Amino acid sequence: MRGLKLYPPGGFFPQDTVCYPYYQKCMEHGVPVLFHSGGTMAPLKTRFGQPICIDDVAADFPDLTIIIAHVGGFWWEEALGVAAFKPNIYWICRRQTTLNQDPSRFYAQFRRMLDTVGPWRLFFGSDSPVLDWVLPLDRWVKAFRDPDLSSCPHIKFTKEEIEIVQGKPSPA
Repeated sequence: MRGLKLYPPGGFFPQDTVCYPYYQKCMEHGVPVLFHSGGTMAPLKTRFGQPICIDDVAADFPDLTIIIAHVGGFWWEEALGVAAFKPNIYWICRRQTTLNQDPSRFYAQFRRMLDTVGPWRLFFGSDSPVLDWVLPLDRWVKAFRDPDLSSCPHIKFTKEEIEIVQGKPSPA
């Protein structure tokens, strides 16, 4: 087992204690729990994917590595607020729609995420091939590897920040 992915919109809240034995088992095996966060299609229920629901889990299991997929979707600021106070929470950045609609807004959000939780807690992600219709994977990768900041020249990223988000190994 390399990790556990849970999809709360299937009908449960992450903080429901019925899930706690799974979190304990993940801690015993030293593997992370990844939660879907954000919206989802009917008949599944979006309310179960709200990032604030992960806060209790992070508090009750401070040694459990938790990954919030999709940076909370439309609730990305809520997810940021939770992660800011829980150092065991990490994110997978998947914001192709935002980049496609407004690059300057995307890069401002990305900068804010980095400034709040740091690059070591933010992972590049794509949801490919699901979101390739929104933004082809090669353009999404380029948006990180070689960001076009012409629409927002006041925003800067260091080479190291970009490398870390894209998977540079952590220092020992």
